[in-house]
Amino acid sequence: MADSKTFFAALPTEDIGPELMKKVTDWYTHITTSGQFARMKSSYNCYYGTGFTGNTSEIVKSGEQGELSLIKVNHFRNLIQHMLVMCTSNRPAMQARALNTDYKSQAQVILANGILDYYLKEKNLESHFKDATEIALVFGEGFVTLEWDSQLGEEYDIDPDTGETTFSGDLRYRTLTPIDVIKDLYLENVQDQEWLIIRYWKNKFSLAAKYPDLSEDILGLAVKSDEGTPINFFNRVSSGTELVPVYVLYAEKSDALPEG
Repeated sequence: MADSKTFFAALPTEDIGPELMKKVTDWYTHITTSGQFARMKSSYNCYYGTGFTGNTSEIVKSGEQGELSLIKVNHFRNLIQHMLVMCTSNRPAMQARALNTDYKSQAQVILANGILDYYLKEKNLESHFKDATEIALVFGEGFVTLEWDSQLGEEYDIDPDTGETTFSGDLRYRTLTPIDVIKDLYLENVQDQEWLIIRYWKNKFSLAAKYPDLSEDILGLAVKSDEGTPINFFNRVSSGTELVPVYVLYAEKSDALPEG
């Protein structure tokens, strides 16, 4: 049972799940009842020319005898695209800097700059920054998450007992919309948040293979369109989809959670 005197992120494994889902439910209830999700969805419809704004890809006949052809011009998208070009025309200028002046620290700066350039160019991290900027212009916020995935990279070793392959690991990054980032309802700025819960979608068969001990529970999951949770902005969801939401908690180091 959760204890009101204990920080929810510090709860043991067997107790933290229900508390996390309560935070998720409260967040989606808030953005739905406050009209925040409706505003974001309206912006989505305007940007892509769909929904109640009218389809901008159609030519509609009008006039007494159908002699007129009417089209909708999406000025909203045009303005945002111009803003996007102005914001992203210059490449991100990330540069490592050493806190110390010794030779070893300076040499590590050269290596760090090379790694940054590699991930920006070769690993397409720069495109994720651009996508997040576009999302922010449309919805008000855009996010990029970086996490270490032990299943990426080159094959490193094979466990002789289980036969499982060990990989070298690599960074995995995702671009998220505001409805995929659950925050503390009482703090407005992201910088002030001590914890965040992100949501992304994963094939449940891949998850079951990764966590065989929980495979039966994972394969039994299903997305329901009547759950009342904003799944996406275009509401194309089927109970037969193989995708299921995965929630990940990030908590900063604090007095209540020294290790984060």
